[in-house]
Amino acid sequence: MKTNILRSIILLISLQISSIVYAYDFVVDGIYYNIVSPSNLEVEVTYKDQSRSNSIYYVGHIKVPETVVFNDRVYSVTRIGSKAFYYCDNLTSINMPCSITSIEDEAFWHCSNLTSVLIPKLVTNIGSYAFAGCSKLMEVFFLSAIKPIIGSYVYSNCHSALEQYVPSKEVFGFGTEYIAFGAKSYPYTGMSPKVEWSNNLRAYNATLNIEEVELEKKAGTHTTNLIAKYSNGVDFEVEIPYSYEITKAPLTITVNNSEREYGDDNPEFTCEVSGFVDGESLNTLSLLPTYTCEATKNSNVGSYRIFAELDAPNYDITCNYGTLSVIKAPITATVKNATKIYGNGNPAFELLYMGLKNNEIAPIWESTPKLTTTATKESSCGVYPITANGGVSTNYEITQYIPGELTITKRELTVKANDCSKTYGTDNPNFSLSYTGFVNYDNKKSLEKEPIVMCDATKMSNVGTYPIYLNGGESLNYTFQYESGVLTIKQATQEILWDFTITEAKVGDQIELNAKATSGLKVSYNVSDESIAKVYISNGKVYLDCLKEGTVKIEVSQHGDDNYVAADKVKKTLIIKDMSNITDIYGDNSINVVATENGIRVSGAKNKTKVEIYSVNGQCVYSGYETLIPVDRKGLYIVKVNSKAFKVIY
Repeated sequence: MKTNILRSIILLISLQISSIVYAYDFVVDGIYYNIVSPSNLEVEVTYKDQSRSNSIYYVGHIKVPETVVFNDRVYSVTRIGSKAFYYCDNLTSINMPCSITSIEDEAFWHCSNLTSVLIPKLVTNIGSYAFAGCSKLMEVFFLSAIKPIIGSYVYSNCHSALEQYVPSKEVFGFGTEYIAFGAKSYPYTGMSPKVEWSNNLRAYNATLNIEEVELEKKAGTHTTNLIAKYSNGVDFEVEIPYSYEITKAPLTITVNNSEREYGDDNPEFTCEVSGFVDGESLNTLSLLPTYTCEATKNSNVGSYRIFAELDAPNYDITCNYGTLSVIKAPITATVKNATKIYGNGNPAFELLYMGLKNNEIAPIWESTPKLTTTATKESSCGVYPITANGGVSTNYEITQYIPGELTITKRELTVKANDCSKTYGTDNPNFSLSYTGFVNYDNKKSLEKEPIVMCDATKMSNVGTYPIYLNGGESLNYTFQYESGVLTIKQATQEILWDFTITEAKVGDQIELNAKATSGLKVSYNVSDESIAKVYISNGKVYLDCLKEGTVKIEVSQHGDDNYVAADKVKKTLIIKDMSNITDIYGDNSINVVATENGIRVSGAKNKTKVEIYSVNGQCVYSGYETLIPVDRKGLYIVKVNSKAFKVIY
């Protein structure tokens, strides 16, 4: 138990001893430093410890160096550490180096005798309560034109009349500017503006290097940095940003009016300029106005504004526009020669132009010219004038109309010889013509001379086709296109004339055959059975020789030739009898058996009388009850009727 109590006492004592915390790494010339970046060799000003007030360490005027040496290494002093001058109520002034970039929290807490502070120009941060309780602090001078980040309650419980001086109130948003400038806007004069200024610091003398700085002369908003130097025991410099404006001088451009013809390029525009200052001019500035005009080569006749632009940035330019007058261009119009065919309506007449612009082929017309001629649809072939007049063009002035000519040419008239025909041996027919192409109620009587019709065929020309020729037509208004016709000669018909009335003959008769053809061509005879009768010629005459009993057919024909068609055949039937040699085998006057054209006829027998027919060689060729029996071959037959027999030559 006693051991434990002893240990507790020892621990308490140790804790009390360890409560004295040392914040510095090294001390140089009475100023304590803490290494904040070994690699970058950066240190901050700090305090000795927190066991008691720092007032005994930092009194009077303290000058912090930019660099310090420790262990043979050079360190940059970049910060005033937190609570570095905490409660240094005997600190009267401090000179912080330009290397300081940050003043940490409570750095000058309750430095009650501190009256003025210069904030180095590299400071970007001022911590909270940094100058809190500095009851005599009257002036804080910011030497940077860049506003640092300022923490809360930085000037808590400071002097009520504390004033902060800043290079630019526009940047900082608070404080009083070191320098009060007069005018910040100057009209352009070609020279640098004369800047008026005054010092706002009551206890310090100031100089401004305004005379050493070449201010911008050109129009626009400009910013430059001026250096204000202050001295009154403590010397310091402040970089003062000065923004000013040089306003543009008024300049007037008056564009001169101009004129050109339609279709031409715009002329070179000119202008008058007034308002240049300081002896400036277009020549001295090497400026050329830029002109714009909506008119092009294709723009119609009319008035167009001309505007001018000038690259003169120091001037506020007013442009008085000019006017470009586009006037009509002169042209000559020639009526284009035209042709038409007789009987047609007049064609659309055209004008050819000389002097057109812009690759145009015709003007734009407000009212079109009238093109007229004396020729009509009914006018005969010839040459007729075409004239033009009137017409108003948008862009052209017609200085002259040159007339043209309308030539009426002959119309083609087709004349065709109509096809026709005739029979061989007849006269040619009256040839006729067909006309195609007449106009204006013309007909063949309108021709000066009708075409002549010709054909090589005559009355006795053979059967065939023969061309019908045309020529010799004459007309003022027509040309002739001839189309030949065809005359067709057809075969003539013919007829056989035969005055032959003989129907029966006797064996041994010789009968003259005198048939003739109407064509005159030779006729031919054909006998059905030359064993019964035969044709022969004697002394230029034709005879039929009756050889034996029987019936024959005599046929007369004429087959025609190239000019005649075949004649219809003429047929005659002749019965040849031999009265002395032809008798019944068994006479019976009641039954009659004869040969006819159509066969052997049996008459006088009773109905259903059987008939048998035998050839000369005894072959039965028929057996039946017919009364007209057809026979295939000609010759001698034995006809048996009942018990009667007859000899028949067929």
